[in-house]
Amino acid sequence: LFKWTQTEGDTITLNDNTSVTPTFSPPSVDDDKKILTFQLEVTDNGGLTDTDTVQITVEKNDDDSGCFIGTVRN
Repeated sequence: LFKWTQTEGDTITLNDNTSVTPTFSPPSVDDDKKILTFQLEVTDNGGLTDTDTVQITVEKNDDDSGCFIGTVRN
């Protein structure tokens, strides 16, 4: 089982916080980048649980037609 929880940054809505790979619409970005932080909790079939954190950086695209999203694992 997977459970994604946003812990920092502009509030966004995941399409499915129990998916392995949830999606979302990024927040609007003016001149500065936005950093979104999520905690992932994974529970295996034996009931053992572990967590990890991921930061997603949303930056304005140079051609002003959208944004660039990059991830950094902690």
